[in-house]
Amino acid sequence: MALNFRITEEYCILALELERLGYAWQPRAGDWMIDRDDSSIGMLTVPPRQPERICALNVHLPTYLQVNQLLDAKRVTLKSGAGHVEFISSGGKSLLVAAAAEFEADQGTFALRALVACYRESS
Repeated sequence: MALNFRITEEYCILALELERLGYAWQPRAGDWMIDRDDSSIGMLTVPPRQPERICALNVHLPTYLQVNQLLDAKRVTLKSGAGHVEFISSGGKSLLVAAAAEFEADQGTFALRALVACYRESS
């Protein structure tokens, strides 16, 4: 999966939904976040001394790499075939199906959509 990080409005909306569904963030230096008050986007540049305050004031905007790690932890798999890709939960349920070309054009957003679907399934 691509490692570049493209922050779009949809990506931010998905990150907000992920938190509403129960995703708990442990802030670290290098993490991107959305300010709860004004929706500005920023990055933690130093290890936080008060991570609970960071979480209270911001929503995590996970990078593509972090999304992939979360999908791996949830044991979500990606299956390809016949011009499409499919994210499958550890229980075998289809979480998201996409055309291969669309997926290739924006892998990160599709992976975050699948992660949100996984959290929806478990809530």
